[in-house]
Amino acid sequence: MNDTEFKKNIVAFLQLLGRYRDEDVSIYNAMAPGYDQFSKEWDAFARPALDYLLTQSAARIDKNGRILDAGCGTGSRIPDILDHFQPSELVALDISESMLDFARRKRHSNSVSFIHGK
Repeated sequence: MNDTEFKKNIVAFLQLLGRYRDEDVSIYNAMAPGYDQFSKEWDAFARPALDYLLTQSAARIDKNGRILDAGCGTGSRIPDILDHFQPSELVALDISESMLDFARRKRHSNSVSFIHGK
């Protein structure tokens, strides 16, 4: 994928995410059981953009800091965040209690805490 295609794909991904920003929380609660499978499928498209974002961000952010994963969903990105940033604390925040329930069930570092809210 060349640089122009890559940037075009990132813009498309961000536009898709933006479409659902203000949806009622019940939609996210209903999506929670199937979200990880969707995320795996989505990674076939979005993984290069995520890797780029994580690498660029990790180069600018000190290790052992505190990280907020706002909109953490089912926690599928928590391992990436822990690996790239090696935070002393990671706060995973989501509006959907159902998404957080799935995230809490995954085995994460003791440095990860979960908060329900906006």
